[in-house]
Amino acid sequence: MRKTVTALTIAVAVMLCLAATATPATSANSVCPKLTGHTWHKDGKSGNKYNWEVVGTAFTCGSAKHWVLTLLAKPVRGTGRIPLKGGPSGYHCVGNLLDAKGYPYWGMCYQHTIAFPKNGISWSPA
Repeated sequence: MRKTVTALTIAVAVMLCLAATATPATSANSVCPKLTGHTWHKDGKSGNKYNWEVVGTAFTCGSAKHWVLTLLAKPVRGTGRIPLKGGPSGYHCVGNLLDAKGYPYWGMCYQHTIAFPKNGISWSPA
């Protein structure tokens, strides 16, 4: 009986030590504070406030703000998902929706694939 209690006590102590030292799964994904940027115009509505977020660990809200403001202020032509030029190096940047004047008021930049982005930035009208 004493050996069983001792073995059980040791097993519980080892489990507690392992649990205490295990690193929890974390991510640096962040929903950033609303942003004021280029005024968009679509379907009789307009605005200049954007919701935006960062995914992964490559960007913080502070380091991504420049890219969002830059990309949403450059008009492009086309329909559907339009490639955006001038984004961060190594990223695929696209305008998902363009306003009446061709500004990408809804878009994203991502590494890897759109289905499984490693790091990225996205924005949409607030």
